[in-house]
Amino acid sequence: MVVGNNKTLMIDAGNSEDHANYFIQRTLKHENAKPDMVVLTHWHWDHIFGLPALPDSVSIASAQTRKEMEELVPFSWSDEAIDERVREGTEIEFCAKAIKEEYQGHRDIQVVLPDVTFDRRIEIDLGGVTCIVQHVGGDHAADSVIVYVK
Repeated sequence: MVVGNNKTLMIDAGNSEDHANYFIQRTLKHENAKPDMVVLTHWHWDHIFGLPALPDSVSIASAQTRKEMEELVPFSWSDEAIDERVREGTEIEFCAKAIKEEYQGHRDIQVVLPDVTFDRRIEIDLGGVTCIVQHVGGDHAADSVIVYVK
C-alpha cells in the first residue's frame, strides 16, 4: 500500500476477497477504509482474484494484463473444471492446489476487469508521493509491470 497525502494505491488485489480485505484492514487500520486505486502487476490469479472486494477503487493494469484477464472471465472454477485445465495444460498443478486451498468454503470466483489500462507507462500522483507504473515483462509473466515509488 502506497499512501500519499490525497490518495492511496494498493499494489495487486491479492488472491481472494478475504485476502484483499485482510491486507487493507492491516495496512489502512481504520474501519471501512479502501484504497483509492489498485494496480495489478500481472494477470496471475493470486494478484487479481481479490479485485471484487474493491468495487469503489479504480483498478489499473496494462492493456496486456487486461487481455489475459479477459480469457479467464468465462472459466468455471469448480474442482472438475480446474482439474480439466491441469490435464489439458492450461493450468499448473501448483496453482490448482493453491486455488482449492484458498477457496475451501466457497468458490464464487469473479474475474473483474480493470477500469483503466495503459500500454507502456503511467504516472500516478497520490499527493506528495508519485508512482510510476511501467511495463517490464519477464519470464514469470510477459505482462508484468513494476510500481516505482519516486
